[in-house]
Amino acid sequence: MFLTLLMALVCSPVLQSTESTSSLATLSNVVEVVSPVSMAESSEAKMLTNQEKPEKTETVCNAKPAKQDAIGILRIIDNIGVSFEDVVCKIRDYAEDKSVKGVLLVINSGGGSIGSSELICREIKELATKKPVVAIAVNSCNSGAYWVAIAADWIVAQASTSVGSIGVKYTIEKGKNFKQTSPECTSDVDITVLYAGKCKVIGDNRTAPLSSADRAIVQEHTDLLYEIFTSFVAQARKLSLEKLSEWADGKEFTGVQALKLGLIDQIGSYSDAVKKLEQLIVAHGTVITNRLVFID
Repeated sequence: MFLTLLMALVCSPVLQSTESTSSLATLSNVVEVVSPVSMAESSEAKMLTNQEKPEKTETVCNAKPAKQDAIGILRIIDNIGVSFEDVVCKIRDYAEDKSVKGVLLVINSGGGSIGSSELICREIKELATKKPVVAIAVNSCNSGAYWVAIAADWIVAQASTSVGSIGVKYTIEKGKNFKQTSPECTSDVDITVLYAGKCKVIGDNRTAPLSSADRAIVQEHTDLLYEIFTSFVAQARKLSLEKLSEWADGKEFTGVQALKLGLIDQIGSYSDAVKKLEQLIVAHGTVITNRLVFID
């Protein structure tokens, strides 16, 4: 899973993109905020992608409000790509729907597009100024997905949940011996990986020479993105930027480790997350007269 910047439908010696892809046939400059372990976990999803797909439906905001007091479910599943409109629409609908008293943010993702992750985080932070938001991390809440999670008022994870991978990876794929006549638009590539967060490239053996001047430029850009990412986390989780090596070296933690580091608030289940959300709804001043229903 890479962050890419889609530029053309035809192949060219060097492409830049911000859409997720793992094909080396795409020649690109790529920034990643995605867990390397989660890349392997997505193989099943990619197989499903190759099967028959349903017709894409148009995004519609301003959904009809719930008929009774409710908890809104917001799901961040798999790769966070450049298509974020559906998520943003749902966030804004929940914010405006007076029958929605709180939002349960369900996360099972290894990350994705750095820009989309930040945008969704900002939207949820705005939502959280109006009504409580509790996040429940299922199997994975890493990298860009963790960036989204920190916008919640409370983060719950299981003991075995993978949490963290706070870092940035910048991948440069440069074509050599390029043949535009190839029907598959494929080419041999030189690949250079730069990163911020020393554990961010564990399991990634893609590497190739890069001039020292170009490397310095790209590394500076990568470090700046890392600074933005870690600043968001530090502010939201009240962590010290002087201890980045402890919680932001790109490493994935278990839920237990994440709790000790202050990356999450509670080890618990889906039901525990719902219970906490109900407590926050009451603390927010909302009187619950009937059992809250779930809307998704």
